[in-house]
Amino acid sequence: PYHMHINLDLLECCHLTSAMLLEVPNMSLDDANQRSSTHRNHHQRRAISRHFRKHMDIFICLVFTGPPENSRDHVLAASKALMVGDWKTANDLVLGLDAWNLIPGKGAAESVKTIVAAKLKAEALRAYLFAYSTSYESLSLPVLCAMFDLETATAYSIIPKMLINHE
Repeated sequence: PYHMHINLDLLECCHLTSAMLLEVPNMSLDDANQRSSTHRNHHQRRAISRHFRKHMDIFICLVFTGPPENSRDHVLAASKALMVGDWKTANDLVLGLDAWNLIPGKGAAESVKTIVAAKLKAEALRAYLFAYSTSYESLSLPVLCAMFDLETATAYSIIPKMLINHE
């Protein structure tokens, strides 16, 4: 029935955003491992979302990318920005989609946007550390918190997890 209909644009937006949050740090880690000759990754990381990876590979190989037109283009452009730690651009691209307003319930869209923004900041921090880890000898936690607009406790919970997982 129509009243139980889920908008396909909202569904695609949610799927691609979720896949982006899972895949972008892995893609940054894979790129960092390929660039680093001293770090040998003996186990190959598997793709979490092959669908997203396929779209991302095509998007990265494009010679010219115009401004994003649909939700897929917005999420892919945000992913490209997120891979280098540019969370503000990714945040503007993803949360600027009109599809988020299609979430049913009073105030549900704003609460989802708040959660997505927090996840974007956290994954941008991880992707940034993967992408630029070879450029730094040490990093300051307050500087990272200022760069990614994170609370100290949030950043402090992300970084030890990365160390425990040998990332």
